[in-house]
Amino acid sequence: MGKNKHLQYSQSPLNSSSQRWIRLFSRNTSYMIIMCRVIMSSMFAPMFYCLLFFHVQATVFGSTDIYIGGFIAEGTFELNITLQNIEDAYDNGTEIKEAVLLAECETFENKSTCQCKESGGVWSGQVCQDYRCCILAVNGSAVVSGEFKIDNITSNADLQNLLNMYLYHLMEPTGKITGVVEVAECVGSGNETKCGCKSDHIWNSTVCADHPQCCNNAECQADVSNYTPLCLPKVNVELTGEIKSKSKSKKSAIWGLDSSLENMLNSTFQKMSGYGGDVSVNVSSDSLSAVFSVTLNAVFQTAQLQKLINDLQVKLTADITVESEGIVEIKLSDKEQYELSCDLEDEMKVCSWSLKNKDNKEMVVGEGTETEIRCPSPCYNTMLVLEKNARAGWYTCRLTSDSISHKASVKLNIPEPPVIIMKSKPQTADCTEGLESINVSCKMANDFNFTLSCPDNDVKTGNAEESLIVDIPCKDKLDSLKCTCNVTYYDETYSQNLEVPVLKSGDRFCVSENGWPKTKVGSTATQSCGPERVGNKSRTCDENEDWGSVFNYCVRKDVDNLLKSAMDIAKGYGNTPEEVGNIFSVMTNVTNLEYEATLADVEAFINTLGALNTATSNIEVIGDSVMTDFIESATNVLSMDWSGGNKTYKENLSANYLQSVEGLLQNIQVNQSSGYNTTLMQFQVRQKDIKYPRTIFDISLRLSTSASQAKILAIKNLSELLPNRFLDTESSSIVVAVALQSNKSEPSGINLEFPLKKKKPRNHEIICVRWQNSMWDKEGCEWKPRNNSHATCDCYLKGGETMTGNNSKVSTRVRMSLSTLMSKSPIELPGLEEITLAGLGASICCLVIFVFVECLVWKAVTKTDIAFFRHTALVNIATFLLLANVSFLVTSLIQDLTQQHPTMCLVLALAKHLFYLVMFFWMFSLSMILLHQLMFVFSPVMRKTFFFVSIFTGYICPMVTVSVTYMYYHLTHDGSYYDPHTCWLKYDAVLQGSIHAFLLPVGVIILINLFTMVKVIVTHLRPQVSAGTVDEREIAKSILKVIAILTPVFGVSWALGFLVFVLDVTDGILPKMVSYAFTITTSLQGLFILLTGILGEIKVQNEVSKCVSCVKPERSESTRNCTSSIKKNSSLF
Repeated sequence: MGKNKHLQYSQSPLNSSSQRWIRLFSRNTSYMIIMCRVIMSSMFAPMFYCLLFFHVQATVFGSTDIYIGGFIAEGTFELNITLQNIEDAYDNGTEIKEAVLLAECETFENKSTCQCKESGGVWSGQVCQDYRCCILAVNGSAVVSGEFKIDNITSNADLQNLLNMYLYHLMEPTGKITGVVEVAECVGSGNETKCGCKSDHIWNSTVCADHPQCCNNAECQADVSNYTPLCLPKVNVELTGEIKSKSKSKKSAIWGLDSSLENMLNSTFQKMSGYGGDVSVNVSSDSLSAVFSVTLNAVFQTAQLQKLINDLQVKLTADITVESEGIVEIKLSDKEQYELSCDLEDEMKVCSWSLKNKDNKEMVVGEGTETEIRCPSPCYNTMLVLEKNARAGWYTCRLTSDSISHKASVKLNIPEPPVIIMKSKPQTADCTEGLESINVSCKMANDFNFTLSCPDNDVKTGNAEESLIVDIPCKDKLDSLKCTCNVTYYDETYSQNLEVPVLKSGDRFCVSENGWPKTKVGSTATQSCGPERVGNKSRTCDENEDWGSVFNYCVRKDVDNLLKSAMDIAKGYGNTPEEVGNIFSVMTNVTNLEYEATLADVEAFINTLGALNTATSNIEVIGDSVMTDFIESATNVLSMDWSGGNKTYKENLSANYLQSVEGLLQNIQVNQSSGYNTTLMQFQVRQKDIKYPRTIFDISLRLSTSASQAKILAIKNLSELLPNRFLDTESSSIVVAVALQSNKSEPSGINLEFPLKKKKPRNHEIICVRWQNSMWDKEGCEWKPRNNSHATCDCYLKGGETMTGNNSKVSTRVRMSLSTLMSKSPIELPGLEEITLAGLGASICCLVIFVFVECLVWKAVTKTDIAFFRHTALVNIATFLLLANVSFLVTSLIQDLTQQHPTMCLVLALAKHLFYLVMFFWMFSLSMILLHQLMFVFSPVMRKTFFFVSIFTGYICPMVTVSVTYMYYHLTHDGSYYDPHTCWLKYDAVLQGSIHAFLLPVGVIILINLFTMVKVIVTHLRPQVSAGTVDEREIAKSILKVIAILTPVFGVSWALGFLVFVLDVTDGILPKMVSYAFTITTSLQGLFILLTGILGEIKVQNEVSKCVSCVKPERSESTRNCTSSIKKNSSLF
């Protein structure tokens, strides 16, 4: 017969009672946990009652958590559970009276928001994240939310009948109970209640706080049946702490005896649930510090422990830190990446991760190339994301608030990626010496199974090192033998191939030399490094059967270890400011050592700087000593010998170097430092008066910015190593790196005046450049021409990189590296070459016509001595101008061919030099004849005299000038008579260079011809002035006529060339206009001679008209004269 139970136990007189708490759990991994309470009652008068409490775990579905009747389901729907399933689980007298939906909760980012339903549920507190905050009033008695009220249940009901019970929604199963465990029992008699947790459970911390007499006792003499949950499963929580005295003197009362401190710790931790009195204390020898450990069997709230620790710190006058293990739950998810997550119900301030490797060394894990930390603020949880090739070991998360930390650890077993080393002995399969086989080996740096195979040979397997004797295919006439070593790693196959060259009869090779073995042409031999270095040396046998230069990739072991440490920090392992400072300190010491550094050492140091640049971009490094070590190390690296590699290799190294130095200059923060100088670098910091000009390495610098801090670093000997995408330019100054930090994102400007390494030649352009995307770029920079010894640059930057520091202050960082480039050759004005070629073509045609016409009318126009002198000079001027123009045009059209054939270029240079001088000397002869006639009217020059003087002046003088100039420069200046790029005379400096053998005589001739022109103008105007008939228009016309006629034949337009030679086209618009005017007038000189010599002379026009009339049938005198002139045209020469 069943015992009577009372329905409303809280308002009924009770004589005795019995309560049992049961936990139901699910084996499914996607369960939820709630607490439920079942009240059993009877229709009869109460004698005693029994309350059954269930911890329910069930498999559920949906997106919104809905708590009902002690069961949990998911979804946005009303839940209608078939309660008959529970009724059928008990005796026939069991009846379920009611089930009420009390609360609906939603979970977002591990936080729950609950809302009581309208069916009588009210909040039991102001703030709650749990369904238990809702209570329900039933017939005047308070029933904890989420409970079933069951009538007529027998006290000896088999609770195992709850197993495998289903929950239903709309006639569909939504969950299943898979386990039941009894956790507690209460017995009530009258007004007294006695409760106790089972042996593997412990009181809820709330029970412990409200009823201290119950805490850490198996039984509790109090009515605590209304606490939900009442008992919790025991857990193993380890507390370890450290106590450090604030005083420097010994504490005899507390610190001197372990037992005294142990008693204080016991009295403190016994206030916490689950404390069993087990505390271990170890005081240091100086009695100023101690460590302790405590074991708890229950979880606790961080605030509760913090309060106890604060009280203990006051009592001990010490600083105490405590770390727990067992409260935080850590999970590992193995997806495309490893995801390690830690969760805690309490709100913490800081989260961190660490790794203990196989050497039992613990290091901090921070942000890096292989790691990513996700930690919200405040911290309820933290996640560490690792790449698949991450480090193996114990990963530990820590959630810290004030002096309390909670940690959890998990071991991650990640095999290291395979490292395959293949070798052959000997390195070349030599068929010429009767060799029949070679030894091919495959070696693993770590323990992996691999297979070694070669064509037509057996396949070998191993996991450390295996060798295979391979037959040489001499008869197959193969050029090489290819072997492969395969390793499977995480379902991915890694392969290493080895190609062994086969040397057959007739093949060319390099003989063995200084340890380098006999090697086939086109193949590379290798040598191992010495005992203090790692890597190898290589050397290639070139097509000429000569050994190439040795490529030494041997790195010192200490440098290699330094690089590995820096790479670890960049990946995220040990990424702390202290570790970065240690690396820089070691690097400074290593680079200061006196030893012969190889280019491989240089590359290792540069890669170390690059790794530290990556590391410091993820953490804040502050320290004047760190900046000093960085600059010292960077200087030492730049001072090393960079020889041994090709141009592209060294350009890549220098680009990486500048990128790293620029980044580290920005990332490393300084406190009080104002600067630091080395032989190759000068560093300055400005926190005030940033806009004032300053000088660094003789560079005048002025900033236009709102930045709060400016760091400036000038670097020597770097610009010439950097890659340059601007063709026909070279480095002309040092590099200046600038890092700005501002609280505003505004454009910044910088003005620099660089001293040039060498003076800027005339017409050479300076390009102001900034380092961007691993190359020089002129975008944002402008050159301001000032003088030839300095280059002034104005550069502008838009905003910068926005960063948020630990103090939540937003700062903008801007960095740039600046320098200048100088063109190796004079700049070319647009269209100038086209104008030159078109003008030369037109002049050549006109000169051909002019010479032909002169021959045609020669006898008719040279009857007088003056006419004979004049036309003789004109024909020679036109002839040699024609030859010079043709030479100039040929040089322009076959420029590539002349560079390939220096002799052709020399011939053209000599021809142009000679032909132009002959032309000018004949201009001089014409000028002298004209001047003589004006000044000595009654002393005419005889033709015979003119002939000898003209021959000497027009031919002998130019030939002697050219010959002497060529011999002088050829014999004394190493063949620097001409420029092989232009096939013209060279200019080295003022009064230096073969060009002066042209400029000086031409300049003198032009001055004399100008004097003659002025004399002609004055003589021409004298009759008009004497007659008193002064007409300004006629005078102007007369002057212009003289100038127009004499300018082409006197070469006056060439005077512009001296201005072109003096002016610099980079100085403004005037020099450019002069250059265009000189090009146009000189290239069209033949056209002007044609216009003035034929169309401008009436007598010549008449004779041409007479010759044209030769086509008429009647033969007149003029026809005969024309024919005679044609036949005797050779008398001109």
